[in-house]
Amino acid sequence: MTEQKYFQPSQNIVLRTLWQDRIWSAGPQTVIQDKPELLAFHIIPGTLWKSPCALNGGRVTPRSHARGEFVVNDEIWTDFYCLRLKVPGSDYSVELFFNLDLSFRAWYINMETPFRRTASGSVGPLPHWLSPRIPGTDLGPAAMNLCQHARKATFNTQTAEEYAEAPQ
Repeated sequence: MTEQKYFQPSQNIVLRTLWQDRIWSAGPQTVIQDKPELLAFHIIPGTLWKSPCALNGGRVTPRSHARGEFVVNDEIWTDFYCLRLKVPGSDYSVELFFNLDLSFRAWYINMETPFRRTASGSVGPLPHWLSPRIPGTDLGPAAMNLCQHARKATFNTQTAEEYAEAPQ
């Protein structure tokens, strides 16, 4: 498999997560920024993706997850926007969630192994089970600036000047 150095802004990529060498989830994401120090991408409501569910069709429990007792079904991402920030080589990513009205909802730290990029545009971190979801407060001006950039990019409301001034 050929490695790709960087993804381009607005490029569609596929985020795939694995559990015990099986697809846990997969879905398209849009790149906002890809630099040596940060990869930022997002998913918007209405996106079709693959999501895990228990064999009985319900939610995956810690026990069924640990045993690998799950299937992956098609779902529509509906409830919120998600911006994911990943430092290349790190064992975590930060997810920022926004409600449908674009108000801030929460943030989440996902413990995972480092991802890899492929020429086909897929990114594959391996999630760890213990990842805390924490109601968000202030993540600092740089993170909020990137969030603002992601919101505008989501709706293509960004001017060329705003794009040029966005965090690079």
